[in-house]
Amino acid sequence: MLNFSITWWELALIVIAIAFIVAVFYAVRTLKSLIITLNNVNSLISENKRSIDNIFENVDGITKDANKISDKADNMAGELNNTVTAVKADVVNPLIQALATLVKLLSTSANRRSHQRNQE
Repeated sequence: MLNFSITWWELALIVIAIAFIVAVFYAVRTLKSLIITLNNVNSLISENKRSIDNIFENVDGITKDANKISDKADNMAGELNNTVTAVKADVVNPLIQALATLVKLLSTSANRRSHQRNQE
């Protein structure tokens, strides 16, 4: 039979060596995961940089289109204002005057009839 004799410091050294090997194993796994994560982050940054560059290239076109739309809206609002003013001047005001005259004539006629009835 084999007979081994181990002292306490040798046993402690073996336990420390095993703990060191386990720690190195988990450190390597952690570093590997960290490298994969950093590669993914670098890929996302590259894709986002390209997208941001495209957006900046299109900003001038978008601004010009927005200005055109704003100008068209201003023109339409001006034309609408002119139309409302014209309708008011050409239709609404004469209609109100005609109705006022008609009401005045009807009330005058009614007053005359009632005055004539009172005299009879």
